[in-house]
Amino acid sequence: MLLRSLCLILVVALCGAGCSETPKPAKSGAKKTVKRAKSEVVEADEPSGGEEESGSLSFGDSGSKPAGHGHSHGAEGQDEKEQSVVEALQPFQVLLGDWEGKTKKQFDGFARVDNLTWVWDFKTDKNQPAVTFVSDKSPYFAKGWLTYLPEKHLFRLTTESAEKERRQFEGTWKEGGEPKQESDGKKLQWSFKLDLVQVEPAEGEQYRLELAQQENNRYHLSVSRKPARGNKFTQLDVVGIQRKNTSFAVTDSDNPGPKCVVSGGLGTISVSHNGKSYTVCCTGCKAAFEEDPERWIAKFEKAAAEMKKSQE
Repeated sequence: MLLRSLCLILVVALCGAGCSETPKPAKSGAKKTVKRAKSEVVEADEPSGGEEESGSLSFGDSGSKPAGHGHSHGAEGQDEKEQSVVEALQPFQVLLGDWEGKTKKQFDGFARVDNLTWVWDFKTDKNQPAVTFVSDKSPYFAKGWLTYLPEKHLFRLTTESAEKERRQFEGTWKEGGEPKQESDGKKLQWSFKLDLVQVEPAEGEQYRLELAQQENNRYHLSVSRKPARGNKFTQLDVVGIQRKNTSFAVTDSDNPGPKCVVSGGLGTISVSHNGKSYTVCCTGCKAAFEEDPERWIAKFEKAAAEMKKSQE
């Protein structure tokens, strides 16, 4: 009897020691077993739990969730988003074409003069239309990509300097600077003021931009800077920018003329598909049309049908 009791105590002690040991947590990056099906077992990487590595700034990075992430709205939802972006960018239709900029600040004793061109861009990011510019001698930006973020109700400008340094700005219309059209007795003139503040990189020297359209053929770009350890922006320069030729991308309400099959602006460049002619407003829209003409024709004809129906 005594022997049986001692054996029972020994078994309980051994079981308790083996069952009370706390299992060690899996190390970050370790493998865990994931069952895909009853008969299939594979090895998968355990999530590390650390912060997601962010990529460098890139043109076409809208900051919005890609299709399939979160709530999926399908092709129709994407078309609606694309249309909302194009509509928000309509005031910048006036920028399309060739311009000449002249700095107020002097560089080596002279004002800097540069040539720049604005066009629509439907190719860099097919889900995020934009208006873009390239400049040959600007001391600030060699190229820029301006779009609209419906989720934030903000405009985003991504710029690149001649040294390949990229900055990202976000903002909206200044108070009292919302887009408006006023007649000068001959045609409608666009004016607006867009205020953009640097958001990336968040560290170091910061910039603030004001794009002020004064009329169809003239706008100013005010550049302000804040030192890395400063607490306020001070104006660095004002670039006066004049159109090189007549505005060709804006329609007058009384005489709209042919519409661009891609952006809806004033069509001045002829394109064709399956023996039928259409017009586009700039080389950017021409490139988008030539890449996928049936898509743009379908959208254009659908919009025209809806417009006709609303007028009946």
